Amino acid sequence: MLVCDEQEEKCMFSCCHLCSHNFDNNIMKNVINPTKRIQWFQWVLQDGKTKKIEFNDAINQCLLTLKEKIEPFLSHVFIKRQQAAFFEKMKIISNDEIICIQVDFSENFRLCMQNAVQNSYYSQDAVSLFTTYVWYAGGGGESFVYISNNLTHNKYCVNASIDNLLEQLTQRFQYLQQIHIFPDGSSQQFKQKFLFRNVCRLSQQHKVDLSWHYFATSHGKGVVDAVGGTLKRLVHRAITSGER
Repeated sequence: MLVCDEQEEKCMFSCCHLCSHNFDNNIMKNVINPTKRIQWFQWVLQDGKTKKIEFNDAINQCLLTLKEKIEPFLSHVFIKRQQAAFFEKMKIISNDEIICIQVDFSENFRLCMQNAVQNSYYSQDAVSLFTTYVWYAGGGGESFVYISNNLTHNKYCVNASIDNLLEQLTQRFQYLQQIHIFPDGSSQQFKQKFLFRNVCRLSQQHKVDLSWHYFATSHGKGVVDAVGGTLKRLVHRAITSGER
Protein backbone atom coordinates (compact mmCIF):
# COMPACT_ATOMS: atom_id res chain seq x y z
CA MET A 1 0.00 0.00 0.00
CA LEU A 2 2.81 2.43 0.83
CA VAL A 3 5.70 1.15 -1.31
CA CYS A 4 6.25 -0.90 -4.45
CA ASP A 5 8.81 -3.24 -2.94
CA GLU A 6 9.82 -3.45 0.73
CA GLN A 7 13.21 -4.86 -0.32
CA GLU A 8 14.01 -1.93 -2.59
CA GLU A 9 16.05 0.88 -1.04
CA LYS A 10 14.59 3.62 -3.25
CA CYS A 11 11.06 2.71 -2.24
CA MET A 12 11.79 2.55 1.48
CA PHE A 13 13.68 5.86 1.36
CA SER A 14 10.80 7.57 -0.50
CA CYS A 15 12.90 8.11 -3.63
CA CYS A 16 10.81 5.99 -5.98
CA HIS A 17 8.70 8.02 -8.41
CA LEU A 18 6.14 5.20 -8.59
CA CYS A 19 5.26 4.98 -4.90
CA SER A 20 6.39 8.25 -3.35
CA HIS A 21 2.77 9.50 -3.40
CA ASN A 22 1.11 6.25 -2.32
CA PHE A 23 0.06 7.63 1.04
CA ASP A 24 -1.92 10.42 -0.61
CA ASN A 25 -3.38 8.20 -3.32
CA ASN A 26 -4.22 5.14 -1.21
CA ILE A 27 -5.14 6.70 2.12
CA MET A 28 -5.73 10.45 2.07
CA LYS A 29 -8.00 10.37 -1.00
CA ASN A 30 -10.10 7.52 0.37
CA VAL A 31 -11.24 9.34 3.49
CA ILE A 32 -14.99 9.96 3.23
CA ASN A 33 -15.29 12.76 5.78
CA PRO A 34 -11.88 14.37 6.42
CA THR A 35 -13.35 17.09 8.67
CA LYS A 36 -14.89 14.67 11.15
CA ARG A 37 -13.32 15.02 14.58
CA ILE A 38 -11.70 11.99 16.17
CA GLN A 39 -9.52 11.18 19.15
CA TRP A 40 -6.11 9.55 19.04
CA PHE A 41 -3.12 9.08 21.32
CA GLN A 42 0.42 10.04 20.44
CA TRP A 43 3.76 9.84 22.23
CA VAL A 44 5.34 13.31 22.37
CA LEU A 45 8.36 14.87 24.08
CA GLN A 46 7.34 17.51 26.62
CA ASP A 47 9.58 19.15 29.21
CA GLY A 48 12.28 16.59 28.58
CA LYS A 49 9.91 13.66 29.18
CA THR A 50 8.15 11.35 26.74
CA LYS A 51 4.42 11.37 27.44
CA LYS A 52 1.35 9.74 25.92
CA ILE A 53 -0.95 12.62 24.96
CA GLU A 54 -4.55 12.46 23.76
CA PHE A 55 -5.43 14.59 20.72
CA ASN A 56 -8.86 15.65 19.52
CA ASP A 57 -8.92 16.97 15.96
CA ALA A 58 -10.11 16.32 12.41
CA ILE A 59 -9.28 13.11 10.57
CA ASN A 60 -7.35 15.12 8.02
CA GLN A 61 -5.07 16.55 10.71
CA CYS A 62 -4.48 13.09 12.15
CA LEU A 63 -3.46 11.78 8.73
CA LEU A 64 -1.14 14.74 8.13
CA THR A 65 0.57 13.97 11.43
CA LEU A 66 0.87 10.33 10.42
CA LYS A 67 2.22 11.28 6.99
CA GLU A 68 5.10 13.21 8.58
CA LYS A 69 6.19 10.05 10.36
CA ILE A 70 5.88 7.65 7.43
CA GLU A 71 9.13 8.59 5.68
CA PRO A 72 11.46 8.20 8.72
CA PHE A 73 9.55 5.06 9.72
CA LEU A 74 10.05 3.37 6.34
CA SER A 75 13.76 4.20 6.24
CA HIS A 76 14.14 2.92 9.80
CA VAL A 77 12.41 -0.35 8.93
CA PHE A 78 14.65 -0.85 5.89
CA ILE A 79 17.85 -0.20 7.85
CA LYS A 80 16.71 -2.46 10.67
CA ARG A 81 15.93 -5.34 8.31
CA GLN A 82 19.13 -5.00 6.32
CA GLN A 83 21.32 -4.84 9.40
CA ALA A 84 19.51 -7.74 11.06
CA ALA A 85 19.88 -9.84 7.91
CA PHE A 86 23.60 -9.07 7.74
CA PHE A 87 24.00 -9.96 11.43
CA GLU A 88 22.28 -13.32 10.92
CA LYS A 89 24.44 -13.97 7.86
CA MET A 90 27.65 -13.32 9.80
CA LYS A 91 26.53 -15.68 12.56
CA ILE A 92 25.93 -18.45 10.03
CA ILE A 93 29.18 -18.10 8.06
CA SER A 94 31.41 -17.79 11.14
CA ASN A 95 34.33 -20.24 11.06
CA ASP A 96 37.99 -20.49 12.05
CA GLU A 97 38.82 -17.44 9.92
CA ILE A 98 35.73 -15.24 10.46
CA ILE A 99 34.16 -14.62 13.86
CA CYS A 100 31.02 -12.68 14.77
CA ILE A 101 30.70 -11.00 18.19
CA GLN A 102 27.88 -9.13 19.90
CA VAL A 103 28.77 -6.87 22.83
CA ASP A 104 26.86 -4.73 25.30
CA PHE A 105 26.87 -3.47 28.86
CA SER A 106 24.40 -5.10 31.20
CA GLU A 107 22.78 -3.07 33.95
CA ASN A 108 25.07 -2.70 36.96
CA PHE A 109 24.67 -5.44 39.56
CA ARG A 110 24.29 -4.42 43.19
CA LEU A 111 26.26 -6.55 45.63
CA CYS A 112 23.70 -7.46 48.26
CA MET A 113 24.16 -9.69 51.30
CA GLN A 114 21.94 -12.27 52.92
CA ASN A 115 20.73 -11.35 56.44
CA ALA A 116 21.89 -7.75 56.01
CA VAL A 117 20.52 -4.88 58.10
CA GLN A 118 17.94 -2.64 56.46
CA ASN A 119 20.15 0.44 56.14
CA SER A 120 22.75 -1.49 54.15
CA TYR A 121 20.39 -1.41 51.16
CA TYR A 122 21.31 2.24 50.56
CA SER A 123 25.06 1.69 50.70
CA GLN A 124 25.53 -1.39 48.54
CA ASP A 125 28.48 -1.54 46.20
CA ALA A 126 27.95 -2.40 42.55
CA VAL A 127 29.86 -3.87 39.63
CA SER A 128 29.53 -3.37 35.90
CA LEU A 129 29.10 -6.26 33.47
CA PHE A 130 30.42 -6.08 29.91
CA THR A 131 28.69 -9.00 28.20
CA THR A 132 29.83 -10.57 24.94
CA TYR A 133 28.84 -13.56 22.85
CA VAL A 134 31.11 -15.08 20.20
CA TRP A 135 29.94 -17.16 17.23
CA TYR A 136 32.67 -19.32 15.72
CA ALA A 137 33.22 -22.44 13.59
CA GLY A 138 30.61 -25.16 13.34
CA GLY A 139 27.75 -23.00 14.55
CA GLY A 140 29.16 -23.00 18.07
CA GLY A 141 29.29 -20.07 20.42
CA GLU A 142 30.55 -18.94 23.79
CA SER A 143 29.77 -16.10 26.17
CA PHE A 144 32.27 -13.88 27.97
CA VAL A 145 31.45 -11.49 30.80
CA TYR A 146 33.90 -8.87 32.09
CA ILE A 147 33.13 -7.75 35.63
CA SER A 148 34.59 -4.51 36.97
CA ASN A 149 34.14 -2.08 39.85
CA ASN A 150 34.45 0.74 37.31
CA LEU A 151 30.85 1.81 36.72
CA THR A 152 31.48 4.50 34.10
CA HIS A 153 30.85 2.29 31.03
CA ASN A 154 33.22 4.57 29.14
CA LYS A 155 35.70 4.07 26.30
CA TYR A 156 38.41 2.81 28.64
CA CYS A 157 36.22 -0.01 29.94
CA VAL A 158 35.20 -0.97 26.41
CA ASN A 159 38.78 -0.95 25.16
CA ALA A 160 40.10 -3.05 28.05
CA SER A 161 37.38 -5.67 27.60
CA ILE A 162 37.68 -5.87 23.81
CA ASP A 163 41.47 -6.05 24.05
CA ASN A 164 41.35 -9.03 26.39
CA LEU A 165 38.69 -10.76 24.32
CA LEU A 166 40.68 -10.37 21.11
CA GLU A 167 43.78 -11.70 22.81
CA GLN A 168 41.94 -14.86 23.84
CA LEU A 169 40.38 -15.36 20.41
CA THR A 170 43.59 -14.85 18.44
CA GLN A 171 45.37 -17.35 20.67
CA ARG A 172 42.65 -19.97 20.27
CA PHE A 173 42.03 -19.53 16.52
CA GLN A 174 45.37 -19.52 14.74
CA TYR A 175 43.88 -18.83 11.30
CA LEU A 176 41.61 -16.01 12.42
CA GLN A 177 41.50 -13.18 9.85
CA GLN A 178 38.28 -11.21 10.40
CA ILE A 179 36.23 -10.25 13.44
CA HIS A 180 32.86 -8.54 13.07
CA ILE A 181 31.68 -6.79 16.24
CA PHE A 182 28.06 -5.72 16.75
CA PRO A 183 27.25 -3.34 19.65
CA ASP A 184 24.17 -1.20 20.17
CA GLY A 185 24.21 2.50 19.29
CA SER A 186 25.07 4.01 22.67
CA SER A 187 27.07 7.18 21.98
CA GLN A 188 28.89 7.16 25.33
CA GLN A 189 29.92 3.53 25.11
CA PHE A 190 30.31 2.58 21.45
CA LYS A 191 29.48 5.31 18.96
CA GLN A 192 32.24 7.88 19.42
CA LYS A 193 35.55 8.87 17.81
CA PHE A 194 37.81 7.37 20.49
CA LEU A 195 36.41 3.92 19.85
CA PHE A 196 37.18 4.06 16.14
CA ARG A 197 40.77 5.02 16.93
CA ASN A 198 41.00 2.11 19.35
CA VAL A 199 39.58 -0.28 16.76
CA CYS A 200 42.39 0.67 14.35
CA ARG A 201 44.99 0.20 17.08
CA LEU A 202 43.55 -3.14 18.23
CA SER A 203 43.43 -4.38 14.65
CA GLN A 204 47.14 -3.69 14.22
CA GLN A 205 48.02 -5.01 17.66
CA HIS A 206 46.27 -8.36 17.23
CA LYS A 207 46.93 -8.63 13.47
CA VAL A 208 43.31 -9.19 12.54
CA ASP A 209 40.79 -7.23 10.45
CA LEU A 210 38.18 -5.65 12.73
CA SER A 211 34.80 -4.50 11.45
CA TRP A 212 32.52 -2.48 13.72
CA HIS A 213 28.79 -2.54 12.93
CA TYR A 214 25.79 -0.87 14.54
CA PHE A 215 22.26 -2.12 14.85
CA ALA A 216 19.40 0.17 13.89
CA THR A 217 18.27 2.49 16.68
CA SER A 218 16.52 0.61 19.51
CA HIS A 219 17.18 -2.78 17.89
CA GLY A 220 20.37 -3.83 19.69
CA LYS A 221 18.81 -6.47 21.93
CA GLY A 222 20.17 -9.98 21.64
CA VAL A 223 21.73 -12.95 23.35
CA VAL A 224 24.08 -10.73 25.38
CA ASP A 225 21.10 -9.37 27.31
CA ALA A 226 20.17 -12.93 28.28
CA VAL A 227 23.77 -13.62 29.29
CA GLY A 228 23.83 -10.66 31.67
CA GLY A 229 20.41 -11.44 33.10
CA THR A 230 21.24 -15.11 33.65
CA LEU A 231 24.53 -14.34 35.37
CA LYS A 232 22.93 -11.85 37.76
CA ARG A 233 20.10 -14.25 38.52
CA LEU A 234 22.50 -17.08 39.36
CA VAL A 235 24.64 -14.87 41.58
CA HIS A 236 21.59 -13.44 43.37
CA ARG A 237 20.24 -16.95 43.93
CA ALA A 238 23.57 -18.04 45.41
CA ILE A 239 23.56 -15.03 47.74
CA THR A 240 20.00 -15.46 48.98
CA SER A 241 20.46 -19.20 49.49
CA GLY A 242 23.52 -18.64 51.65
CA GLU A 243 25.98 -20.24 49.23
CA ARG A 244 28.04 -17.04 49.12
